[in-house]
Amino acid sequence: MSSLHLLKRETPWIVPEATIFLNGLLTKDMSVLEFGSGGSTLFFSRRVKSVVSFESDKEWYKIVRLTLRKRKIDNVRMVFYNPLRMRRRMPIDKFDCILIDPKLGKNAVDRDWLFKRSLGLLSEKTKILILDNYSTFASCGMPERHFLKLCGLSLCNQINFNNSSWYGTGTKIIYSV
Repeated sequence: MSSLHLLKRETPWIVPEATIFLNGLLTKDMSVLEFGSGGSTLFFSRRVKSVVSFESDKEWYKIVRLTLRKRKIDNVRMVFYNPLRMRRRMPIDKFDCILIDPKLGKNAVDRDWLFKRSLGLLSEKTKILILDNYSTFASCGMPERHFLKLCGLSLCNQINFNNSSWYGTGTKIIYSV
């Protein structure tokens, strides 16, 4: 399965069971922040009020923007960023749902830094935090109760979706709705 295929199908590149679960949590009055755009951008745009999507791959950024225009989706704000300068580009608004799934590899933004910085961007009323390929986050290796306490989400639920036939290492969703 390719990113382009998932973009056309408006499907996030996360464990499929996590997508089904999210579909039941999202509402039309929510706002979403995502790091890493694609099928998830279109998926969210059809289910929530607004989406802010950060993308670090210039060519992919152009493809996603063009797809949004062609499909007349106007509730998404795309932001191209250089991972090495991300600290200056972080939003200050509050969001109901945050997906952290930026590109992995050389010159990629530090996922743990993004995770910790994003915690302060979650709204008070509704919190949904999605960590894709969650084993790549150093903080996710700690015991669950310590992890949730570190996040300030000790009263939240947490569920891990793992599917051995799916690309990646699983999707973790932390939520309080």
